[in-house]
Amino acid sequence: AVSGTLTTLRIDSNRLTKWARWMPMATSLTQLSLDDNKIDTIPSAVTRLCNLQTFSLRSNLIRHLPYELTPFSKLQALHLDDNRISMLPLSLGLLSTLTVLTLANNLIKGEWQFFPISRLSL
Repeated sequence: AVSGTLTTLRIDSNRLTKWARWMPMATSLTQLSLDDNKIDTIPSAVTRLCNLQTFSLRSNLIRHLPYELTPFSKLQALHLDDNRISMLPLSLGLLSTLTVLTLANNLIKGEWQFFPISRLSL
């Protein structure tokens, strides 16, 4: 079991391919970093991490984001650089506290006018 007081978890630069079963239950997390692994999906159960403020999944193999992201109501920074993401869910535009979004080196095409760019730190 994971501690109910764990607020920061960094599991960067390993060879993780899947999410640990306990991770969606670590609801006290405010910072989660899984950079530089081999993760290819983000399970929808991860939205149970409703206290996340910083979520980083740089340099993985992610193709899709969960359709519904609104449970991340406290999310301020989302780092998804160097993945294989081609589309962004409309719910991303509903994250009112999000001020940092990094998507460099993905496969995103077309327009994404739904996102209020004015909120982001540039």
